[in-house]
Amino acid sequence: MKTVNAINENPSHPLLPHLPPAPAAILVIGCESDFNTGDLPSLGYDVTVTDTGKFCGDGIDSNDPALSAKPYDGIVLAASSATDGFLNDVLKPIRSCLKPAGALIVHTEIPEQPLYQRKTGMSKAVLTALYENGFRIKSNDRMIKEGKETRFGLVVAKKDKVFLRVYRDGDELDILPMFQQVFQSDRTLAHWKWKYRDNPFGNHKIALAVTQDGALAAHFCGYAVPFYSSVEGPGEFLSLQGADTMTHPDFRRMGLGSTSVLTRVTTYFFNKFCVDNMPFMYGYNTGHIKKFGERFLGYQYMSPIPYHVLDFDRFGRPPLTLLGKFKKRLSFVTVERVTRMTAAFDLLFKRASRDYGLLLKKDATYLKWRYLDCPDHVHRLFAVKCFGKLVGWCVFSVRDRVLIWGDALFEKKYAWCVGAMFDRLLKKHFSDVGRIEGWFSRKPKWWTEALAKAGFEVTADPNQLAAGIIFFDAALSLPVVDRHFYYTMGDSDLF
Repeated sequence: MKTVNAINENPSHPLLPHLPPAPAAILVIGCESDFNTGDLPSLGYDVTVTDTGKFCGDGIDSNDPALSAKPYDGIVLAASSATDGFLNDVLKPIRSCLKPAGALIVHTEIPEQPLYQRKTGMSKAVLTALYENGFRIKSNDRMIKEGKETRFGLVVAKKDKVFLRVYRDGDELDILPMFQQVFQSDRTLAHWKWKYRDNPFGNHKIALAVTQDGALAAHFCGYAVPFYSSVEGPGEFLSLQGADTMTHPDFRRMGLGSTSVLTRVTTYFFNKFCVDNMPFMYGYNTGHIKKFGERFLGYQYMSPIPYHVLDFDRFGRPPLTLLGKFKKRLSFVTVERVTRMTAAFDLLFKRASRDYGLLLKKDATYLKWRYLDCPDHVHRLFAVKCFGKLVGWCVFSVRDRVLIWGDALFEKKYAWCVGAMFDRLLKKHFSDVGRIEGWFSRKPKWWTEALAKAGFEVTADPNQLAAGIIFFDAALSLPVVDRHFYYTMGDSDLF
């Protein structure tokens, strides 16, 4: 055994609160100068010091009996070792020589950028490696020196029953049964492949928590969507819409809050797929998961979602002004069912997008994948034309006698066509509906005014959904997004 140099006998040393009581066996890995381990032997600890060269991917160096002789109560991994590229290889043998209740203390550098890593105080490389090797993070302490925060901190981890990883071929055969069990709803394999495998903007953005024998404990994923912005920040970028957040019932009590399996798999997902890759990720939450996301996952929420309703059964058809009657009867406004994409949809988006601010890039590629290729066959896409020119489109689905309005994009100067569009739709395609409903964001103002003129009233969302965003860099902020983001029900996986 090699004794650590006596540097600091102060019992308030930051290591001590995380170590088991003496005479615990402690292994220090890495250069002693990387971190002040204190005079642990003088405090009664049995200390061994080694370097990462004694470790390999298959376990501890068999030629070093000091390392293989006993399991350790605590292991300290110094900064230079924690930031090396072979961290994954080091953690595998560390796990094998750490007692079940032992503590792994990683002295790690706190990244200066990007925003998300700076907030968590941990690089994504360290967090990812710990989670992938079956550790859960118990605490994460920043270190203070001379009254100022340094770039180093302590990450304390414990061995856990679950290991985190990304999707592997065939995982859907376990994911789909758990989806049915958790949500009491069937999802076809064709739907899963369309959304997560055949998405033209990115595929297999999936994180899983699994046990050592392969049982699925938790799942978090997102499907890729393109964005366009005419406001501050990046002009075009990819984002992910969060979906299918679920934990198997047998694992819901494994950890609480920040240590729960759901928090870990979600944080792992963010670091694996989002950090350094996109300004934000978004989703629509309600109830417990809304509060959970805000408290433990870093979600921020925009203004309440406006729910637009036109109820014929209750109020009858809204009376038309003389101008309204004239516009509805204009023969040069036509509505046509869309079954294939053309270049006209790209040109429409190019003309219309600047009047929306921030929105999904709803061009021909997106519309084809999102609505025409969806294997559920529940969406009906219509083109609105004025003198034969495409000026807008809309997407609907039908539930009993309710027409669900899921998506729309119009040129601003043709927003008045909404009334004429519904006149034609209700006569030819949806004559038996008694109610039209859907949700659209508050912005842009000219669009909400067009809906009001068509007779829609705004109510609270019946499911109390909230649009949540988690930011990964400072390119965009919540006030900017809330002020400019045009979103619809079709931008979620609820339509």
